[in-house]
Amino acid sequence: MIYLLNILLILSAPLQSAEPYTPIHPSPFSESWRYTRFPEVANQGPNCIVEDHEGRIWLGTSTGILVYDGLTWQDQPPEAGGAPQVASLMVDRDGSILAGCAFGLYRFKDGVWTKMLPVIEDRLRVRALARTDDGALWIGCVEGLIRIKDQETTIFAPENLLDRLAKLTSPTIRRVMPGEDSRVHNLLPGQGGKLWVASNELFRLDLASETWERFPNLDGGIAYGLAPAVGGGIWMIQARVVCRFDGNGWRSFTPPDLKLRQQALLSLKDGTTVVSGSGELWARNPSWLLPESQWTHTRAPDSPIPYGAISDMVETSDGALWMVGDGLEVVRVDMRRWTTIPGLSIKAHRPGRDIWFLSGNDVV
Repeated sequence: MIYLLNILLILSAPLQSAEPYTPIHPSPFSESWRYTRFPEVANQGPNCIVEDHEGRIWLGTSTGILVYDGLTWQDQPPEAGGAPQVASLMVDRDGSILAGCAFGLYRFKDGVWTKMLPVIEDRLRVRALARTDDGALWIGCVEGLIRIKDQETTIFAPENLLDRLAKLTSPTIRRVMPGEDSRVHNLLPGQGGKLWVASNELFRLDLASETWERFPNLDGGIAYGLAPAVGGGIWMIQARVVCRFDGNGWRSFTPPDLKLRQQALLSLKDGTTVVSGSGELWARNPSWLLPESQWTHTRAPDSPIPYGAISDMVETSDGALWMVGDGLEVVRVDMRRWTTIPGLSIKAHRPGRDIWFLSGNDVV
């Protein structure tokens, strides 16, 4: 009886020496239950992915476009106006879908596909799309850079390549783009009326003055990925470098085991930065209680991420990360904050008050 009375006294009295338990959040990529695979779209050549304003997933493939409503995938066949070999997708401000492919730029609106570019029957190989705050639509392609604003079409390309792009677009204005290579791989709207343009070099275009600023390639390679950084600035990946620009200069955050030819880069709303490779992912987030420069490394087949090169990623409104891999696989990862606290068991509960736990090393 005295023993039971002592236990009750301990539970009812406040313990001044107790300290709050701070759980350590593991990387979501390390928990296999978070992954969902979609074998029904395997081997259909997925290249890029976006979420529209209604929560549907649009998947650009080597033969057209697939749309997922949460239950089934539906085809948007090329013969209905769709675009084969889709390399880029964008959800525009009015909810329409823009699709860039090996044969130009298409828009899906009110259930109908229409062709926007080129103006003649020829190839215009679109690789990147962006909409800036001034309302301009920017189209990055192998042949150069195009801006459509207020019914005017402006083209940017190296001087010796302007005529080729002008033939495809019938531009209102022609501008010379710095560098010797017309290919545009990535576009990212920046702060202060700027546009980041990744060609064979990295440039920043001032939209008002149309002046170009050249940034040195840190490893001499192409900028494979650009993403906005939480708190300002941008993230960039090249073949052997992951770095962040804070408005003043570049700082390297390169993982020590980074391989060559990374494919995609994404900055999530919670501050997580994700870099994809061939069957590999690197991720970092301050809340994971890792050193600032440390990354988690996830590799297939140890985790159910795509086996091949992960070419595109998107964060959706339900807290998930979608990945497309090497034209073969589509994988969804639940990134919501489900807190896992291993090694704890409930030992006592005071109704309406505290819950007491005992950890694996017998600490209350």
